Amino acid sequence: YSFMLRKGLKDADGKAVAVEDFGSAETEAFAITDHERDYPYGYGNSAQRTPRYLLQFNDAVNVEAVAKECYFETSDHSQRIAAKARLATGKDFKKFYNRPCEIMWDERLKTSEPPVLKGDETRPNALIVEAVDQLPIGTMWKLIVPQSLSNQSGQAKLGAEQALEWGTIKSLAVTAFHAQPHFDRAHAIDITFNKTLTGEG
Repeated sequence: YSFMLRKGLKDADGKAVAVEDFGSAETEAFAITDHERDYPYGYGNSAQRTPRYLLQFNDAVNVEAVAKECYFETSDHSQRIAAKARLATGKDFKKFYNRPCEIMWDERLKTSEPPVLKGDETRPNALIVEAVDQLPIGTMWKLIVPQSLSNQSGQAKLGAEQALEWGTIKSLAVTAFHAQPHFDRAHAIDITFNKTLTGEG
């Protein structure tokens, strides 16, 4: 926005007032103001296959649009998995270490204190984003939030793509093994894998 005196203005004596340029200013762009994720590595050096992010914007967003436009992709762009989204609840914020809520544009005119969500309460600018399916083996998966994503009113777009890293999902592999000879019981071999195994074998 540019600010200047309008041409044709006159002072109290009827003299023309020179057009003066007061400069320009920009409003804050629509943006992700905070994000958090589940810890990708539960065990070993292979990321978990079920990513989950808490995203907060500085204005309300359309949940369906976020689910439609966002996706998970490997660093070499060879694999892509669609995303799903829902409004984050107070319970979700609690799971993310009681992360504070972000204030939206219109709220800043009324308060500087972020609201506190409880239980199943939600906010229109805070979302949980996950993959629709488990991520397959792939190098450096990322959540992609495209620059075309707009706020709920459709009047502002992100302007720049956001790529939020998740991690690399590796194939099952043995990382270490050690023989355990015993004199008083059966011999054993300790095997360490790069992932958590389910069940017994």
